Amino acid sequence: MEPSSEDAVDVLLKAAQEYGSDLTIVPLGPLTNIATALQRDRTTLQKVGRIVIMGGAVKVPGNISAAAEFNFFVDPDAAQMVMESGIPLTLVALDVAMKAPLPRKDVENYAQKHPSAVAQFIADCTGIYMAFYRENEGFHGCYLHDPLAVGVAIDPNLVSTESVYMVVETEGKFTSDMSLADLRDRRDEAAYPPNVEACLDVDTDRFLKLFYELI
Repeated sequence: MEPSSEDAVDVLLKAAQEYGSDLTIVPLGPLTNIATALQRDRTTLQKVGRIVIMGGAVKVPGNISAAAEFNFFVDPDAAQMVMESGIPLTLVALDVAMKAPLPRKDVENYAQKHPSAVAQFIADCTGIYMAFYRENEGFHGCYLHDPLAVGVAIDPNLVSTESVYMVVETEGKFTSDMSLADLRDRRDEAAYPPNVEACLDVDTDRFLKLFYELI
């Protein structure tokens, strides 16, 4: 396969036009391309059914700063633009991503019991990533942030969610790039209606079962 010569934003807009509400977009990095597509043709992108975002943190600390998760930290303006898009959003944040650990020993055992090119690729490509966690957090493994987002797109029942109004801080000195959810019981939903389904818990065993079935 060769890399596409098409602009990524044009690909998104073409897919939105072709598939409409049947399309679920699962961005696994910063939301720059999604925001650029909104700027280029908001009406077309708003035709999509849902965006399942891997990013942010709702009730837990960030992983780049005390406030910020990496994907939102890289481009908070894009994240805020997506929050304001009016498109149905599901946020697979650190709250649930950190509840989906993959120990190194499980990866190695799986590769031995189920030898395949995919299993070996996973064992090889996660080596440095898992070593980082071992050296910095004492856990020889990694967390399945991106696969969990894809899992939620496949099966939304893997997680429990709460409808919240969320903004992303773009100017704060100490809370820059923070995803801020209004969790108050007395939210003014008329002025600030919920714009995100925030994932707050996950059935880890069920998700890992799906993960291993798909590889």
